Amino acid sequence: PAGNFGLVVQASGYIIWKRQGLALAEGERKDLGVIKLDGSTGSVKGTVFGPDGKGMKAFVGTIIRGRNGGRKYARTDASGVYQMTDIPAGKVMVFAHIGKGSLGASKTKNIQLKSGETKQCDFYFGKGGRTLSGKVTQADGTPLTNAKIKAAGYISKPKFKLSSGLA
Repeated sequence: PAGNFGLVVQASGYIIWKRQGLALAEGERKDLGVIKLDGSTGSVKGTVFGPDGKGMKAFVGTIIRGRNGGRKYARTDASGVYQMTDIPAGKVMVFAHIGKGSLGASKTKNIQLKSGETKQCDFYFGKGGRTLSGKVTQADGTPLTNAKIKAAGYISKPKFKLSSGLA
């Protein structure tokens, strides 16, 4: 049927080629000519370490900047080791995430990846050093025992301190 289409071409060792908005009428044929794939890729590998200094399971990924933008993802093995290949050379942000969703913790590193290079990128998650505390009461000060509290997100360099109870 007629419509607008997106096309993705990928081959191991090459940067993914994408084209959006290819309009085709019913029964139309369109010659895209020669599609040249760029082989300027590298790899990122490393280990994610937990508070005990041992490798741990994590979700790892890249966010690629510039003309070859995109994302790649991987999971570490049981010993915390990961590797991602066919990442476009250039500026890349590598991240690791442990835990579940917004209650987990993430770390990022910005790297410059050269064509043919394998960059080592390890992540260290130390023991927690942040604590939230307080008590939940009714307006008259009587403690509530059935209140639910949820914390989400994180502050990398807090500029304030909670000195009295939680609001």
